[in-house]
Amino acid sequence: MNARRLDPAPPIDWSIDSADGPVQGPLALAFLQGRELALHLLRGQSALLLGEGRLRAVFGPGRHELHVGGAAGGVDARWHLLFLCLGDGLDLRWSAAAPLRCGPSGDVALVGGGRLVVADVGAFHDAFLAGAEIVDPALVLTLADRLLQAAVAARLATPTIDGPGDWSAAGVDTRLAALRAEDLAEDLAPCGLACHSLDIQAVCGDIERDGARAAPVLSPQQG
Repeated sequence: MNARRLDPAPPIDWSIDSADGPVQGPLALAFLQGRELALHLLRGQSALLLGEGRLRAVFGPGRHELHVGGAAGGVDARWHLLFLCLGDGLDLRWSAAAPLRCGPSGDVALVGGGRLVVADVGAFHDAFLAGAEIVDPALVLTLADRLLQAAVAARLATPTIDGPGDWSAAGVDTRLAALRAEDLAEDLAPCGLACHSLDIQAVCGDIERDGARAAPVLSPQQG
């Protein structure tokens, strides 16, 4: 008499709550050895499968079945998942209390900001997340903010066919009016980001420099 074959264990459903932060994890997969994970991701959520210091796969919105360990083609149980919950993007703002300072002498103060979205998850991972055993969401947001600041400052400082940038009040206003979100693409793309909206204006009059953001040097590998 043959022994009755046992039915396999059902998949373990797994979802995340975007209210818990823009970057969550990592989730070690060792506890799922020999099991199947049914990953449920909503709009604005993605999961990064990381192993041996590399980005192995990216999962977007939808249901994804991951067989952990054991069977050929399964996910290595030593790997882990990192979750991005960025919704409609990163809304980065600069206030009069801490404006973006730019110009030859840092005497131009900008307020407002823009919204960044992740256009290339792999590049975003390499720029902001690679090498970190524990990811600090606040640091990721700070680095993204500094990248946007640097991109804006670089565009305003770019010489035109008429000569070097005009940093007079009227000149700055003219440049800001002409600056579009897509103008920052070349600066942001190496880090996997794209700008979807900009709303920036110069502050009139003197404001305190304490807490002001000096325009950082643009670098696609900050952090």
